[in-house]
Amino acid sequence: SNEQLTVLKETRDGNQYEVDLSPPLFVDKRFQSIHTNEMDMVVKLKVDNRYITEKIPMQTLTSLGGFLAKKGIPVASSNMRDVQQFLIQQQLETPVFPQYEHLGFIQDKDGTLFIGLSEALGHPNKNIRPDLAKLPSDVGTKGTLAGWVNLVEQQVIGVIPLEFILGVAASALIVGYYAKTGQDKDSIMVQLVGTSTTGKTTAAQLAISLFGPPIKGVKKLFQSFSSTANALPRMLGNNFGVPFLIDELSLAGSKDLTEFIYLLGENR
Repeated sequence: SNEQLTVLKETRDGNQYEVDLSPPLFVDKRFQSIHTNEMDMVVKLKVDNRYITEKIPMQTLTSLGGFLAKKGIPVASSNMRDVQQFLIQQQLETPVFPQYEHLGFIQDKDGTLFIGLSEALGHPNKNIRPDLAKLPSDVGTKGTLAGWVNLVEQQVIGVIPLEFILGVAASALIVGYYAKTGQDKDSIMVQLVGTSTTGKTTAAQLAISLFGPPIKGVKKLFQSFSSTANALPRMLGNNFGVPFLIDELSLAGSKDLTEFIYLLGENR
């Protein structure tokens, strides 16, 4: 029903009657990690006359009452088992979409090697997609490929320093490929040195624009060393071939910077 989720029950003398369980809710999609095989599901719930969408781990089915109450759908304990059974049956009939949580070159459980960015490049399954919440960095695209190509043709081609930095960015994929094919190579680290306002940051932003938004922010490919030193290893840990821009290295203490460079150099 569009108004209530109901279940048909029967009295001892065989008469049937309906019991209202909760406002409408249903399983819309399921997603499975190609790295851990863990399953999530997307549930749609009707709250205050509108549907909301929530992505939850499959294990939430065992503690559904607390989740529903937080979303404004209190369910009587006597009805909870019926609601759980309904969702369990529904999710079995819902298609599963594979998801990846790493960036760059990725190998799935069948041995297929592909490039995982804002979409999967080179994977035969067109339904595979990134888990945006779990990706180490944001590689969502804005604008158009034609616009980016036009910028490169107009502003980059013929300017040797910019051509160099764009080539370095593209070469990051080669490192990721080697890492996934048993030919581990050292990470490539390039430091741009110069006085202020000479275009170092702009050139570095050009490099990462090949893969994602060239802006600084939470989970972006552009970070300040001073503000994210502790988080950087985690952000880089599942990155296999996507360049990463670290600004303000001059503000880092020599000990912190040395430890970080060794960590990168040893691919840890």
